[in-house]
Amino acid sequence: TVIYDKAFYCADITKLHIPKNLTEIMKDAFRYGYNSSSSKIESITVDPENERYTASGNCLIDKTSGTLILGCQNSIIPRDAGLVAIGEYAFVGVYIKSVEIPYGVVSIGYSAFNGCSSLINVVLPESLTTIGESSFGAVYNLKNIAIPDGVTDICDSAFHGCSALESITLPSTLRTIGNSAFYGCRSLKSVSLPEELEKIGDYAFSGTRFESIVIPASVTEVGSGVLGYGMLKDIVILSKNAVFGEQNFAEGATVYGYSGSTAETSSSLNNATFVSLDEIYGKKTASVTLGADFTLKFSNFNLTTEYTQAKVIMTVRRGDKVATLTPVLNSDGTYSFRFENIAPQT
Repeated sequence: TVIYDKAFYCADITKLHIPKNLTEIMKDAFRYGYNSSSSKIESITVDPENERYTASGNCLIDKTSGTLILGCQNSIIPRDAGLVAIGEYAFVGVYIKSVEIPYGVVSIGYSAFNGCSSLINVVLPESLTTIGESSFGAVYNLKNIAIPDGVTDICDSAFHGCSALESITLPSTLRTIGNSAFYGCRSLKSVSLPEELEKIGDYAFSGTRFESIVIPASVTEVGSGVLGYGMLKDIVILSKNAVFGEQNFAEGATVYGYSGSTAETSSSLNNATFVSLDEIYGKKTASVTLGADFTLKFSNFNLTTEYTQAKVIMTVRRGDKVATLTPVLNSDGTYSFRFENIAPQT
Protein backbone atom coordinates (compact mmCIF):
# COMPACT_ATOMS: atom_id res chain seq x y z
CA THR A 1 0.00 0.00 0.00
CA VAL A 2 1.30 3.44 -0.98
CA ILE A 3 0.46 6.99 0.12
CA TYR A 4 1.35 9.27 -2.78
CA ASP A 5 2.73 12.84 -2.89
CA LYS A 6 0.35 15.40 -1.40
CA ALA A 7 -2.30 12.73 -0.82
CA PHE A 8 -3.32 14.51 2.40
CA TYR A 9 -2.15 17.99 1.42
CA CYS A 10 -3.86 20.57 3.67
CA ALA A 11 -5.94 17.84 5.34
CA ASP A 12 -7.07 18.63 8.89
CA ILE A 13 -5.53 15.54 10.47
CA THR A 14 -4.85 15.68 14.20
CA LYS A 15 -3.91 12.05 14.88
CA LEU A 16 -1.92 10.01 12.40
CA HIS A 17 -1.68 6.21 12.62
CA ILE A 18 0.24 4.11 10.10
CA PRO A 19 -1.13 0.54 9.69
CA LYS A 20 1.01 -2.59 9.41
CA ASN A 21 0.47 -3.13 5.67
CA LEU A 22 1.58 0.33 4.50
CA THR A 23 4.78 -0.08 2.48
CA GLU A 24 5.57 3.38 1.11
CA ILE A 25 4.91 7.00 2.02
CA MET A 26 6.03 9.46 -0.61
CA LYS A 27 7.58 12.78 0.33
CA ASP A 28 5.27 15.61 1.45
CA ALA A 29 2.27 13.25 1.55
CA PHE A 30 1.02 15.03 4.67
CA ARG A 31 2.34 18.54 3.99
CA TYR A 32 -0.09 21.23 5.03
CA GLY A 33 1.71 24.36 3.91
CA TYR A 34 4.59 26.67 4.76
CA ASN A 35 2.90 28.81 7.41
CA SER A 36 3.68 28.06 11.04
CA SER A 37 0.84 26.42 12.97
CA SER A 38 -0.80 25.31 9.72
CA SER A 39 -0.11 21.62 10.38
CA LYS A 40 -2.75 20.20 12.70
CA ILE A 41 -1.08 16.86 13.50
CA GLU A 42 -0.63 16.35 17.24
CA SER A 43 0.39 12.69 17.48
CA ILE A 44 1.98 10.04 15.25
CA THR A 45 1.80 6.29 15.86
CA VAL A 46 2.69 3.19 13.80
CA ASP A 47 1.49 -0.39 14.06
CA PRO A 48 4.39 -2.32 15.65
CA GLU A 49 4.10 -4.99 12.93
CA ASN A 50 4.89 -2.53 10.14
CA GLU A 51 8.18 -3.67 8.63
CA ARG A 52 9.29 -0.34 7.21
CA TYR A 53 8.04 2.45 9.47
CA THR A 54 8.15 3.17 13.16
CA ALA A 55 7.18 6.04 15.43
CA SER A 56 9.18 7.46 18.30
CA GLY A 57 8.75 10.77 20.10
CA ASN A 58 5.79 11.58 17.84
CA CYS A 59 8.10 11.32 14.83
CA LEU A 60 7.51 9.08 11.82
CA ILE A 61 10.70 7.26 10.84
CA ASP A 62 11.65 5.19 7.82
CA LYS A 63 13.65 2.35 9.36
CA THR A 64 15.19 1.29 6.05
CA SER A 65 16.96 4.61 5.48
CA GLY A 66 17.19 6.02 9.00
CA THR A 67 15.23 9.09 7.89
CA LEU A 68 12.76 11.09 9.96
CA ILE A 69 10.07 11.75 7.37
CA LEU A 70 7.40 13.53 9.41
CA GLY A 71 7.19 15.46 12.65
CA CYS A 72 4.42 17.28 14.43
CA GLN A 73 3.92 19.99 17.05
CA ASN A 74 4.55 17.52 19.91
CA SER A 75 7.61 15.86 18.39
CA ILE A 76 10.82 15.25 20.29
CA ILE A 77 13.42 13.86 17.91
CA PRO A 78 14.62 10.56 19.43
CA ARG A 79 18.28 9.87 20.16
CA ASP A 80 18.00 6.09 19.97
CA ALA A 81 16.24 5.56 16.63
CA GLY A 82 19.32 5.24 14.40
CA LEU A 83 18.57 8.46 12.55
CA VAL A 84 20.98 9.65 9.86
CA ALA A 85 18.77 12.22 8.11
CA ILE A 86 15.93 14.67 8.60
CA GLY A 87 13.87 14.22 5.44
CA GLU A 88 12.37 16.67 2.98
CA TYR A 89 9.40 18.65 4.36
CA ALA A 90 9.65 16.73 7.65
CA PHE A 91 8.56 19.66 9.84
CA VAL A 92 7.48 22.18 7.23
CA GLY A 93 4.99 24.66 8.72
CA VAL A 94 4.85 22.85 12.08
CA TYR A 95 4.28 24.87 15.25
CA ILE A 96 7.41 24.00 17.19
CA LYS A 97 9.53 26.27 19.39
CA SER A 98 12.67 24.23 19.94
CA VAL A 99 14.43 21.38 18.18
CA GLU A 100 17.51 19.38 19.10
CA ILE A 101 18.79 17.11 16.36
CA PRO A 102 20.66 14.12 17.81
CA TYR A 103 24.17 12.96 17.04
CA GLY A 104 24.25 10.59 14.08
CA VAL A 105 22.23 12.79 11.76
CA VAL A 106 24.42 13.83 8.81
CA SER A 107 21.96 15.75 6.64
CA ILE A 108 18.90 17.99 6.88
CA GLY A 109 16.74 17.74 3.78
CA TYR A 110 14.97 20.19 1.51
CA SER A 111 12.58 22.52 3.38
CA ALA A 112 12.77 20.31 6.47
CA PHE A 113 11.92 23.20 8.84
CA ASN A 114 10.78 25.75 6.27
CA GLY A 115 8.07 28.07 7.55
CA CYS A 116 8.45 27.11 11.21
CA SER A 117 8.12 30.73 12.25
CA SER A 118 7.63 29.85 15.92
CA LEU A 119 11.01 28.09 16.06
CA ILE A 120 13.43 30.02 18.30
CA ASN A 121 16.00 27.42 19.34
CA VAL A 122 17.92 24.98 17.13
CA VAL A 123 20.71 22.66 18.29
CA LEU A 124 22.66 20.89 15.54
CA PRO A 125 24.81 17.78 16.07
CA GLU A 126 28.53 17.49 15.43
CA SER A 127 27.81 14.60 13.04
CA LEU A 128 26.06 16.96 10.60
CA THR A 129 27.71 17.57 7.21
CA THR A 130 25.00 19.12 5.03
CA ILE A 131 22.28 21.71 5.67
CA GLY A 132 19.90 21.25 2.76
CA GLU A 133 18.22 23.69 0.43
CA SER A 134 15.62 25.94 2.13
CA SER A 135 15.90 23.76 5.24
CA PHE A 136 15.43 26.68 7.65
CA GLY A 137 13.90 29.19 5.25
CA ALA A 138 11.43 31.71 6.68
CA VAL A 139 12.10 30.73 10.29
CA TYR A 140 11.28 34.28 11.26
CA ASN A 141 11.97 34.14 15.01
CA LEU A 142 15.31 32.34 14.99
CA LYS A 143 17.87 34.79 16.42
CA ASN A 144 21.09 32.78 16.50
CA ILE A 145 22.50 29.47 15.42
CA ALA A 146 25.84 27.72 15.76
CA ILE A 147 26.74 25.43 12.89
CA PRO A 148 29.09 22.74 14.19
CA ASP A 149 32.43 21.64 12.82
CA GLY A 150 31.87 18.87 10.32
CA VAL A 151 29.41 20.78 8.17
CA THR A 152 30.88 21.29 4.70
CA ASP A 153 27.88 22.62 2.78
CA ILE A 154 25.17 25.18 3.50
CA CYS A 155 22.90 24.74 0.50
CA ASP A 156 20.86 27.26 -1.48
CA SER A 157 18.40 29.39 0.53
CA ALA A 158 19.14 27.39 3.69
CA PHE A 159 18.38 30.39 5.96
CA HIS A 160 16.59 32.55 3.40
CA GLY A 161 14.29 35.08 5.02
CA CYS A 162 15.33 34.46 8.64
CA SER A 163 14.72 38.11 9.38
CA ALA A 164 15.44 37.96 13.14
CA LEU A 165 18.76 36.15 12.77
CA GLU A 166 21.37 38.25 14.58
CA SER A 167 24.35 35.93 14.81
CA ILE A 168 25.63 32.81 13.15
CA THR A 169 28.75 30.79 13.84
CA LEU A 170 30.25 29.11 10.80
CA PRO A 171 32.50 26.05 11.18
CA SER A 172 36.12 25.75 10.11
CA THR A 173 35.10 22.78 7.92
CA LEU A 174 32.72 24.81 5.75
CA ARG A 175 33.57 24.75 2.04
CA THR A 176 30.42 26.01 0.27
CA ILE A 177 27.78 28.65 1.01
CA GLY A 178 24.94 28.25 -1.49
CA ASN A 179 22.98 30.76 -3.53
CA SER A 180 20.82 33.08 -1.37
CA ALA A 181 21.82 31.06 1.72
CA PHE A 182 21.32 34.06 4.03
CA TYR A 183 19.28 36.24 1.70
CA GLY A 184 16.96 38.59 3.58
CA CYS A 185 18.55 38.02 7.01
CA ARG A 186 18.11 41.71 7.70
CA SER A 187 19.16 41.58 11.37
CA LEU A 188 22.52 39.96 10.59
CA LYS A 189 25.26 42.59 10.92
CA SER A 190 28.45 40.57 10.57
CA VAL A 191 29.89 37.16 9.79
CA SER A 192 33.30 35.56 10.15
CA LEU A 193 34.01 33.40 7.11
CA PRO A 194 36.19 30.32 7.78
CA GLU A 195 39.69 30.21 6.39
CA GLU A 196 39.12 27.12 4.21
CA LEU A 197 35.91 28.34 2.54
CA GLU A 198 35.97 27.78 -1.23
CA LYS A 199 32.72 29.03 -2.76
CA ILE A 200 30.12 31.71 -1.95
CA GLY A 201 26.98 31.44 -4.09
CA ASP A 202 24.98 34.17 -5.81
CA TYR A 203 23.33 36.69 -3.46
CA ALA A 204 24.37 34.62 -0.44
CA PHE A 205 24.26 37.64 1.90
CA SER A 206 21.96 40.03 0.05
CA GLY A 207 19.61 41.86 2.36
CA THR A 208 21.84 41.58 5.43
CA ARG A 209 23.20 44.59 7.32
CA PHE A 210 26.90 43.97 6.80
CA GLU A 211 29.00 47.10 6.53
CA SER A 212 32.22 45.13 6.11
CA ILE A 213 33.33 41.63 5.18
CA VAL A 214 36.58 39.68 4.80
CA ILE A 215 36.82 37.12 2.00
CA PRO A 216 39.45 34.47 2.93
CA ALA A 217 42.39 33.61 0.71
CA SER A 218 40.98 30.12 0.14
CA VAL A 219 37.89 31.34 -1.74
CA THR A 220 37.93 30.52 -5.46
CA GLU A 221 34.43 31.69 -6.44
CA VAL A 222 32.32 34.66 -5.33
CA GLY A 223 28.86 34.67 -6.91
CA SER A 224 26.91 37.57 -8.32
CA GLY A 225 25.57 40.06 -5.79
CA VAL A 226 27.54 38.69 -2.83
CA LEU A 227 29.38 41.99 -2.37
CA GLY A 228 26.92 44.27 -4.10
CA TYR A 229 24.26 45.37 -1.65
CA GLY A 230 23.42 48.67 -0.04
CA MET A 231 25.17 48.77 3.34
CA LEU A 232 28.40 46.97 2.45
CA LYS A 233 31.11 49.62 2.22
CA ASP A 234 34.43 48.01 3.22
CA ILE A 235 35.48 44.73 1.61
CA VAL A 236 38.74 42.91 2.26
CA ILE A 237 39.54 40.23 -0.33
CA LEU A 238 42.53 38.08 0.59
CA SER A 239 42.00 35.72 -2.33
CA LYS A 240 44.14 36.62 -5.34
CA ASN A 241 42.52 34.51 -8.06
CA ALA A 242 38.85 34.13 -7.14
CA VAL A 243 36.29 34.23 -9.94
CA PHE A 244 33.75 37.02 -9.35
CA GLY A 245 30.22 37.34 -10.62
CA GLU A 246 28.69 40.77 -11.26
CA GLN A 247 28.72 42.72 -8.02
CA ASN A 248 27.25 46.22 -8.47
CA PHE A 249 29.11 47.54 -5.43
CA ALA A 250 27.32 50.07 -3.25
CA GLU A 251 28.12 53.72 -3.85
CA GLY A 252 31.25 54.61 -1.91
CA ALA A 253 32.35 50.99 -1.44
CA THR A 254 36.07 50.32 -1.02
CA VAL A 255 37.71 47.02 -1.94
CA TYR A 256 41.01 46.08 -0.28
CA GLY A 257 42.93 43.43 -2.20
CA TYR A 258 46.25 42.57 -3.76
CA SER A 259 47.57 44.39 -6.81
CA GLY A 260 46.98 42.45 -10.01
CA SER A 261 44.39 40.21 -8.38
CA THR A 262 40.92 39.42 -9.69
CA ALA A 263 39.62 41.54 -6.80
CA GLU A 264 41.24 44.59 -8.37
CA THR A 265 39.71 43.74 -11.76
CA SER A 266 36.26 43.21 -10.26
CA SER A 267 36.34 46.48 -8.34
CA SER A 268 37.35 48.33 -11.50
CA LEU A 269 34.54 46.77 -13.53
CA ASN A 270 31.98 47.50 -10.83
CA ASN A 271 32.96 51.10 -9.97
CA ALA A 272 34.40 50.49 -6.51
CA THR A 273 37.48 52.19 -5.07
CA PHE A 274 40.43 49.78 -4.88
CA VAL A 275 43.14 49.97 -2.23
CA SER A 276 46.15 47.68 -2.52
CA LEU A 277 46.95 45.45 0.42
CA ASP A 278 50.50 45.24 -0.88
CA GLU A 279 50.98 48.88 0.09
CA ILE A 280 49.35 48.37 3.47
CA TYR A 281 50.90 45.11 4.59
CA GLY A 282 53.73 44.35 2.23
CA LYS A 283 56.24 47.08 3.14
CA LYS A 284 55.94 47.52 6.91
CA THR A 285 59.02 47.30 9.10
CA ALA A 286 59.52 48.06 12.76
CA SER A 287 62.25 48.18 15.33
CA VAL A 288 60.96 46.26 18.32
CA THR A 289 62.05 44.22 21.30
CA LEU A 290 61.27 40.52 21.19
CA GLY A 291 58.45 39.64 23.58
CA ALA A 292 57.23 43.21 23.95
CA ASP A 293 54.08 44.92 22.72
CA PHE A 294 54.30 47.67 20.11
CA THR A 295 52.02 49.55 17.72
CA LEU A 296 52.09 50.40 14.03
CA LYS A 297 49.94 53.12 12.52
CA PHE A 298 48.25 52.08 9.26
CA SER A 299 47.75 55.26 7.30
CA ASN A 300 44.94 55.50 4.71
CA PHE A 301 43.34 52.24 5.94
CA ASN A 302 40.33 52.79 8.18
CA LEU A 303 39.77 49.29 9.51
CA THR A 304 36.87 48.31 11.76
CA THR A 305 36.93 45.57 14.37
CA GLU A 306 35.60 42.98 11.94
CA TYR A 307 38.79 43.25 9.95
CA THR A 308 40.82 41.65 12.71
CA GLN A 309 39.14 38.45 11.47
CA ALA A 310 41.30 38.67 8.36
CA LYS A 311 44.13 37.29 10.48
CA VAL A 312 46.76 38.94 8.32
CA ILE A 313 50.13 37.58 9.35
CA MET A 314 53.11 39.93 9.66
CA THR A 315 56.64 38.88 10.49
CA VAL A 316 59.59 40.73 11.97
CA ARG A 317 63.04 39.17 11.75
CA ARG A 318 65.93 39.76 14.09
CA GLY A 319 69.02 37.74 13.36
CA ASP A 320 67.96 34.13 13.08
CA LYS A 321 64.65 34.74 14.91
CA VAL A 322 61.25 35.12 13.25
CA ALA A 323 58.29 36.54 15.15
CA THR A 324 54.73 36.03 13.90
CA LEU A 325 52.49 38.96 14.71
CA THR A 326 48.70 39.06 15.05
CA PRO A 327 46.97 42.48 14.92
CA VAL A 328 44.51 43.75 17.51
CA LEU A 329 42.70 47.00 16.74
CA ASN A 330 42.94 49.83 19.27
CA SER A 331 40.34 52.57 19.73
CA ASP A 332 42.70 55.23 18.37
CA GLY A 333 43.13 53.49 15.03
CA THR A 334 46.48 51.88 15.83
CA TYR A 335 47.15 48.16 15.92
CA SER A 336 48.86 46.35 18.76
CA PHE A 337 50.97 43.28 18.07
CA ARG A 338 52.51 40.66 20.27
CA PHE A 339 55.09 38.17 19.12
CA GLU A 340 54.01 34.56 18.77
CA ASN A 341 55.65 31.40 17.46
CA ILE A 342 59.20 32.73 17.72
CA ALA A 343 61.40 30.32 15.78
CA PRO A 344 64.71 30.24 13.87
CA GLN A 345 64.45 31.84 10.44
CA THR A 346 64.10 29.40 7.53
